[in-house]
Order: sequence, then C-alpha cells, then structure tokens
Amino acid sequence: MPVTMTKPEQRPYKSIESSQVEDRLAIRIQSHLNAVVSPLIDELATCPESHRSELAARIHASLESISSILEGSCERRLSTLTPRELEICKLVKQGLSSKEIADRLHTSEGTVRNQRKSIRRKLGLTRSSGNLQTVLNSI
Repeated sequence: MPVTMTKPEQRPYKSIESSQVEDRLAIRIQSHLNAVVSPLIDELATCPESHRSELAARIHASLESISSILEGSCERRLSTLTPRELEICKLVKQGLSSKEIADRLHTSEGTVRNQRKSIRRKLGLTRSSGNLQTVLNSI
C-alpha cells in the first residue's frame, strides 16, 4: 500500500534552496514509508497474532527514524536564525507578547514584529502553520 505525499504549496518568500531541501526531505520520507512502513503494515494485516507485537515494534522504530529525519530538518532551520532571533524565540516560547519582548530587549515593538516575521519565514511557517509560540514549543 504505497503512501503518496503531496507537495506543499510554494510560498513566494521561500528561497529556491529551501524549497529544494523540503523536496528532498519529502522524497526521503515518502521513500521510507513506501519501502519500509507500508510493507510492514501490509504484513501486520495478514500475520498471525503471535507476530503482531514484533511487527508493531518494527513499525514504531521505522516511524521514529522518520521523526529523526524531520527533527534534523528543524535543527537546520533553527541554525539559520541570528542570535537576536534565537533570543526572541526563547521569549516567545515563554509566552511574552511583542510589546513585552520589545520592553525587555530595549527595542521597538515594530522591530520585534519584523524579527518574528523573519523567524517565521526562516522556519518555513505560514499564517496557517499556527501560532509561533505553539510551533516553537513543539521543536
């Protein structure tokens, strides 16, 4: 049972390099799902009860390897942030508003809003990706 992943919408502000990285990542994940996970799921459907826990463990391990692929991608994206953007991320994760961050960092609220936009762009987030604080807490 092959798994098909659809390509995410192209965002106008994404660099070509970022798009290529995402495409390669999607291909790696799809390839892993088709080559490893799908056959295990198919086998699980027809295997005797005594083998199901072993197959479930193999599926779980396979999904964890996909998770590590994604985690590596997030780490690479975080590495593109400037020290100031990382500082703002830390404060956003703590739940501070742009005004509170501006006060704490002795800068303008507009500057913080611009830096938050830059963070979202560098992390490949859109407005529909969700709240920046929620996304940062999940990384």
